[in-house]
Amino acid sequence: MNSSYTIAGTVMQGKRRGKELGYPTANIPLTEDILSGIYISITQIDSKEYQSITFIGAAETFNKKDRKAETHIFN
Repeated sequence: MNSSYTIAGTVMQGKRRGKELGYPTANIPLTEDILSGIYISITQIDSKEYQSITFIGAAETFNKKDRKAETHIFN
């Protein structure tokens, strides 16, 4: 099992639910099959890296079926 993934893409606007809860996320559509879950992550913007946490899956709490990556960047 691969314990390391790279996800690249353009951030798309979501429903802003995370922002309303105090945890804004950068949402990226998935192009590969990654196991659903919560991952400790590093987000790179331009050439700078940021500690982050990433949710992979569908927002079932909100009756969503589409899978995506939602990343919250710390600080």
